[in-house]
Amino acid sequence: MRLASKYSVGSKHTMKTGVVLTITRLLEYPYVEVFFERSKTYRVVRKGSVGLREVKDFWYPYVCGVGFLGDFSTCKDINSFRYIKQKWENMLTRCYLESSTNYASYGGKGVYVAKDFHNFTTFYHWYLQEKPEFATSKSQLDKDIIGGGIYSKDTCLIIPARVNAYFKKSIGTMPRGISEKKSGKYYVANYVCYKTGETKHRTLKTCGEALEWLRDTRDVEFIDYCRLCLNSGLITKLAMSAIAKKVLT
Repeated sequence: MRLASKYSVGSKHTMKTGVVLTITRLLEYPYVEVFFERSKTYRVVRKGSVGLREVKDFWYPYVCGVGFLGDFSTCKDINSFRYIKQKWENMLTRCYLESSTNYASYGGKGVYVAKDFHNFTTFYHWYLQEKPEFATSKSQLDKDIIGGGIYSKDTCLIIPARVNAYFKKSIGTMPRGISEKKSGKYYVANYVCYKTGETKHRTLKTCGEALEWLRDTRDVEFIDYCRLCLNSGLITKLAMSAIAKKVLT
């Protein structure tokens, strides 16, 4: 009798996440239908899960107060589900969690995530559709090559880490790949060759000359490397076009 009253129609239960649900129908054992007060949605769940307070509201924004799972029953590729979900959570964390080590460089600078990407299911299907043929779990999500300071369907690309590293911003006032001699009379330009892995450098009299040398060497080699990635199925034609536009203009 005690169990029957505890899980009766109309009884309210608070989950570990703080989500409040109400049992709306008693179904064939061990299932019940529940209603989530915040998202105004229904689910059929196990009665035992209600008792353990482990039922999740798939429309409740449990990631940084904005991210929710959505109808992720359509996310059927088990091999990619976990790493795509991790990328989604990392994206939201660096934009919305102030205690994140990366927040200062993202959310702290106004970078945000488009509302449709708050829904994991939307992000998941976009990722599978847009990822290069031979992309791996180590491929990275970029929002800066196309530009806009926002993670969205229109600004994001999926690219190898080595390609993404090219676009890292310089530390300090000098352009990336250039350092100034202590005397202030010479500039050293250097980069790691994409073909051999060796470090190449040259000492020049002006910063302009150093930049020109990098454009003629590093940037040309980088574009050749990206074309190789395109032919190998590691980046898409869209990414190749965006990269070439950003590097060569």
